[in-house]
Amino acid sequence: MLYVVSGRAEIRWGDALEFTAEVGAGDFVYFSPFVPHSERNPSERDPAEFLVVRSDNERIEVPVAAH
Repeated sequence: MLYVVSGRAEIRWGDALEFTAEVGAGDFVYFSPFVPHSERNPSERDPAEFLVVRSDNERIEVPVAAH
């Protein structure tokens, strides 16, 4: 689960990161386990802060080719 503390971000998810949503401060985002996802701050000036909560301590990182 991801909570946006401040700023705005673009969230992409799906096998090829084909789904996109814009989120801002106060928004929650949930991904089912093993769903590929990516967070991106579209602003070059304004920071974006996230609080990330995981159900385990294992770091999972899977490279996904951009289309």
